[in-house]
Amino acid sequence: MRFLELHWIAFALLGVAVVVPIAALSPWVIATWLLAFRLAIATNWFGPTVSCAVAALVGGIWIVAAGMSRRPDGTPAAAAWPVIGLAGLFVIAKMVAFGILLILDNAVAAQAPYMRLEAASLIQAHLPPAVPDAENAAPLYSEAFTRLDTDAAAQASTGPLPRGPAADVTAEATRELLRRHAATLDLLRAAADRDTCRFDRDWTRPSFDMILPEIQAMRSAARLLAIAAVCAAADGDVPAALQDVARITRMGHHAASEPLLISGLVGLAIDGVGLDTLARVLPACTPDHAAALAAADPVGSPPTLVRSMFGEEAFGLATFADVADARLGLTSLQQVMHAEAAQRGRFVGRPGEFLYRVFLLPADIDGYRRFMHRQQQSVAQSRPFAAVRQENTADEEDIARRCAVYPPLFSTTDGLPVLE
Repeated sequence: MRFLELHWIAFALLGVAVVVPIAALSPWVIATWLLAFRLAIATNWFGPTVSCAVAALVGGIWIVAAGMSRRPDGTPAAAAWPVIGLAGLFVIAKMVAFGILLILDNAVAAQAPYMRLEAASLIQAHLPPAVPDAENAAPLYSEAFTRLDTDAAAQASTGPLPRGPAADVTAEATRELLRRHAATLDLLRAAADRDTCRFDRDWTRPSFDMILPEIQAMRSAARLLAIAAVCAAADGDVPAALQDVARITRMGHHAASEPLLISGLVGLAIDGVGLDTLARVLPACTPDHAAALAAADPVGSPPTLVRSMFGEEAFGLATFADVADARLGLTSLQQVMHAEAAQRGRFVGRPGEFLYRVFLLPADIDGYRRFMHRQQQSVAQSRPFAAVRQENTADEEDIARRCAVYPPLFSTTDGLPVLE
């Protein structure tokens, strides 16, 4: 019986030494292996996790060897070990490990206020100057947008407004649209003639939840002004048409003046509407209109995306700050993306979000900063399109390797950033 008892203790110690480390660490090894080799992200903890597992296994074997060593009376040393005490040490070790994870999580959360401050500073540094309403184009635009929004006929997809400068100037519906919105056109012209446009928003707290009703309305307003310019040229009033074309160009700069990527893209789109309108007005020009063409100067420099890229970095940092202090969960973040992006999410629930914040979020923040800084340099420099496209494609591949939990907030098409 004594022999069997001793062998039972030996086998129990051997089982504890082998099974417990494997059971405790194998989920971590499997998870980090998936991140490193199946998802192939650049940031992973597979090496440290394997090292920890090997160390635990070696330590377990050492415990078995020490427990099986004989005491002077010939019995195994493990026979005198306090089982309750060893179990208590095991629980304490787990509590210490969890405490370390909490400390790391708190360290990540502590960065959130600083990222929000940095985001607010970036936004404030690239906002249009604050001016009185008498000099600000935004109130006039807002009044014009209200007039357009309340006109259901103008918003119809079969009407002339969605066609913009391509609308049929001989159609009665086109002429009726211009007559009905004569006051709206006066507001748009007065707004475009002002130097500064700054809509009233809470820029101290940049967030993807920010409502931007003026973005789509600005494009509709530019189309209305384009229709008026083409009709004026068809009626022989070429100077007025050229002035409206120049106003469309200024509307593009007004739209792009806000530090938002979507605002910059809308500004470029409106600038394209202005060029299309100019192409339709120029055939009506004669040598007698040379002075009017020079005075209107309808072709200006296109809006730049430099300000938009700095604002985009600010919005991204504010979002990362919300994730860092758990104000925004990964599941909620996925809901603002398209369906395919939501399906790519791997971590769900609070435990997954906790582990993401500890192990992956700091590297994602650093990678996001580097990516945005390269984008800012690209749009600020006059460089060949092919080189910029190649660098952006490489950046997209780098993001795809890093973003195992959620995809980038915007993807690229042909190497250029586009909104989802």
